[in-house]
Amino acid sequence: MEGLMHSMFEPLRLASGHVLRNRLMFAPLTTQQSLADGRVSREDRHWLAMRAQGGFGLVLTAAAAVTADSRAFRGQYGTYSDAFLPGMTGLAHAVKRHGAIALVQLQHGGGRSLRTAGGALAPSPTPAARAANRGDLAEVIDAFASGAERSVRAGFHGVQVHAAYGFLLAQFLDPQANRRTDAYGGSLDNRARLLREVLAAIRTRTPSAALSVRLNFRDRGLRPDEMLALAGELLVDGAVDHLDLVVEHPAVFEEMEAARPTWLRTLNRRRGVLGLTGGFSSARSIEAALESGADLVGIGTAAVLHPDLPKQLLAHPGFRSRTLPATADYLAERGVSPPFLDYLADWPGFVTEADRAAA
Repeated sequence: MEGLMHSMFEPLRLASGHVLRNRLMFAPLTTQQSLADGRVSREDRHWLAMRAQGGFGLVLTAAAAVTADSRAFRGQYGTYSDAFLPGMTGLAHAVKRHGAIALVQLQHGGGRSLRTAGGALAPSPTPAARAANRGDLAEVIDAFASGAERSVRAGFHGVQVHAAYGFLLAQFLDPQANRRTDAYGGSLDNRARLLREVLAAIRTRTPSAALSVRLNFRDRGLRPDEMLALAGELLVDGAVDHLDLVVEHPAVFEEMEAARPTWLRTLNRRRGVLGLTGGFSSARSIEAALESGADLVGIGTAAVLHPDLPKQLLAHPGFRSRTLPATADYLAERGVSPPFLDYLADWPGFVTEADRAAA
């Protein structure tokens, strides 16, 4: 893989057979705009359709809860009932009709779930959650597989398993959160067991679907060396078609490059492709990631501000995203709904002070 270089507008074929029209991924973003009962909203469809029409090769939905009691935020849609299929089908069509590959991001909130009567699940007990037993883990695995199956029935090309940002699967990977002494705790192999069992169950239930997983390079108690080792294992053994590694910000990527300048190029992939996500907002930063050996780049904030970012990059090789903060009117014109604006207003510096006060 040494010397591997790509153009951001070069197509990319996944091992599943799905072909991305370019190397640009619209990253999964929390929007809090789905209906209260877990159904997809009109705003969800409009939001993703704008990004697919804007030219992204791969489009991810916001995180979808795999069980009714694993939702991590309000306004989150779910995949745990056939009652959701009509809305999911409409969402898949909204993306696919513009030529993008469409994946549902599946999430279990774990210890970060909204409070429920039964209590949240975690690898080890916390003040807000109980330790998951073997029966709980079997139900979690089935919920992810059922969510994947339902997503494919709705017309999506596949799913991404959310194993980042301190949600349940990431909690199992985190040695600070996971203090278990059974087969799901201790070594990295044990802490990754639940994730691997989820991925295997999805493969069994949806064998022809595209399968992605999201990992953090570092977050909370996660160890970067372990995350890179796990990423390599999942790519080499064919567990996933795409691995989305979140580096948070180009500065973190530059730090990684300074410490290990060829790690992306030399990482054995065999069947899978490696993506980086984290603050990439200019043609130069995207090109740097691809030149260093990434196969595709996930875009979040810049895609909120520029739904047609791929078209802008193609037309203007020196393109850079506009700076924050943005006005409510500017964001509304780019598909940000009122509930989503309320959420963004809680992020310092994203929305202008006047509009934050009014949100």
